[in-house]
Amino acid sequence: MNQILSTSNNPNNQKTVNIRKVIKIFCILLILFALTTMGIAGYNIYNNKIKNTVENKPTKPEIVIEEMEDETIKISVKYDLGLSTMSYIWNGTNRTDSNLDGKTYIEKQIEIPDGLKNKLEIIALGTDGKKETLSREFISEGDSTDPEIDWVVSGTLQIIATDDVGLKYITYQWEGEQAVLIRPTDDLKKIDQTIEIKRGTNELTITAVDTSGNSSSKTRTFQGVKEPEISWTKIGRTVEMTITHDMGFKKIIFIVNNVEYVYDSNYSGYNKDQTEVKFKTDLNVGENTIIIKAYSNEGSEKIKEGKATYNP
Repeated sequence: MNQILSTSNNPNNQKTVNIRKVIKIFCILLILFALTTMGIAGYNIYNNKIKNTVENKPTKPEIVIEEMEDETIKISVKYDLGLSTMSYIWNGTNRTDSNLDGKTYIEKQIEIPDGLKNKLEIIALGTDGKKETLSREFISEGDSTDPEIDWVVSGTLQIIATDDVGLKYITYQWEGEQAVLIRPTDDLKKIDQTIEIKRGTNELTITAVDTSGNSSSKTRTFQGVKEPEISWTKIGRTVEMTITHDMGFKKIIFIVNNVEYVYDSNYSGYNKDQTEVKFKTDLNVGENTIIIKAYSNEGSEKIKEGKATYNP
């Protein structure tokens, strides 16, 4: 029994037990450290992956325009967060809209309008409100010369539009009014149109478009006035001339067979506010020449020439 008690209290055995405990605790700590390190590394990898995914996603829709061999245009639009609408506009006026209801990709093939120059604009709107636009101009080979516009003012306005290939139409538009369209008739290379000048101060825009789609415009402000109205009536040997204007006359000149009569401030019966002036004269035997020149207070003028024959 003394030996057994002596063996149980052996210091070497106690030391062995303590070393094992230390090793066990160290291993546990080492495992915990390894697990913690792996967890942190895994979290960082996951976080970086999420971050890279977010960073690599486009922040707005992406648009690609591709010109095809058959003279059409292919439009491609994509957005990972979803598209609300896609619109394309030709030459600033002809617009087509497509509702996409959250689709992430759309592809559309469209035709290029007639004409040498055509501008295409694409507008893509994401479901999150982000918008992207892209525009491009397409120029075809052929006639690239714009039509020419000219005018002649003489009481009325004569519009002259020409093109070396052919005109499709012209329009003229007074400010505040609808545009008037005129097409060529016999001569496709020229349009000659006479119009009344709108009374007062008004801006006129004239646009000419040729058969190739080229266009040109001119704008000018005109001071429109009313021309005097001149008429005469032959009664037997007498001719009665009547001249009218709603603002009266500054001067009227009557020339009958080279004899001149003047109605102005030097004439005893002159009244500048009189809107109708009549003048009578007897005709000579045979053919008589009559010329009337009327100048209104508004600044307008008119000349009328004619002949009257008297045979008793």
